[in-house]
Amino acid sequence: MYGTDPLLDADLDGDGLSDADEILVHGTNHTVDGDADSDTISDADEVARGMSPLEADTDADGVLDPVDNCPSAYNPFQEDVAGFGSATPDGVGDLCQNGDFDRNGEVDVLDITLQRRGLVGLEPTLDPSLPPSTP
Repeated sequence: MYGTDPLLDADLDGDGLSDADEILVHGTNHTVDGDADSDTISDADEVARGMSPLEADTDADGVLDPVDNCPSAYNPFQEDVAGFGSATPDGVGDLCQNGDFDRNGEVDVLDITLQRRGLVGLEPTLDPSLPPSTP
């Protein structure tokens, strides 16, 4: 029926999601493309970042996921007042400021260190090439 065995860990389209997850969990096409909503973000990356692989605008705020500074929270005005410990915007929407200051997808010891630096008035030292995090 599906052209694959959903009980196996196959990934026919090579997008990083198993065929079983695509068929049974996400409802995406497991045989082609790897970007069901054609928004230039792979289905696997969208799932990992808490976005919908079936919606090009996950939070339905009118801003497409690839340019949304907080794609999992409705923020049509893209508010980004300032980054942590800084007076300048950091590219992460205010609604997505979740404590992941080093943007590695988890709150860990480095994030605590960066937070402490900000609390004593020191500029956090982040690599500006890092992608924004999502909650």
